[in-house]
Amino acid sequence: SHDITVVSAQIVVNALSGAAGATAGWVVAGSNTGSAKCPASQTAATFVMPVDGLLIGDVITGFTAYGQLEGDGAVTLDVDLRKLTAAASDLTDASVGAITQVSTSVDAIVNASKTGLGEVVGSGESFYFLLTATTAAGTDIDFQGCVVTVNGI
Repeated sequence: SHDITVVSAQIVVNALSGAAGATAGWVVAGSNTGSAKCPASQTAATFVMPVDGLLIGDVITGFTAYGQLEGDGAVTLDVDLRKLTAAASDLTDASVGAITQVSTSVDAIVNASKTGLGEVVGSGESFYFLLTATTAAGTDIDFQGCVVTVNGI
């Protein structure tokens, strides 16, 4: 009989580790806050944050997104945890789990969680968050980052 110890850990993914995606709008430079910002009047602006610190065999069980929405008008934010897998023809890009349409029309904290995941980290895989934001005039998003919950042996 072998005793197996499962260790739960939380990996902090700071927004400053990310970069603007294919659709312009997010800004990391020019701020002394340690956050990423999506200014007013953006449509489907994308931002990508790599998830570092995962070990092969870890099981991703969920994540929480943190930040602030300035909601003097309509604001929406999607936070999608995605996985890239090496393949000969092309990298395979797939969603692991997403928080969709965090939205408000008043100032609000972002503290949204996705639970119930069971994604095992394998060889040849990497993970990242894809954020998609739409902001009306007079609104913005100030995003801190995410915390990824994993179980490892």
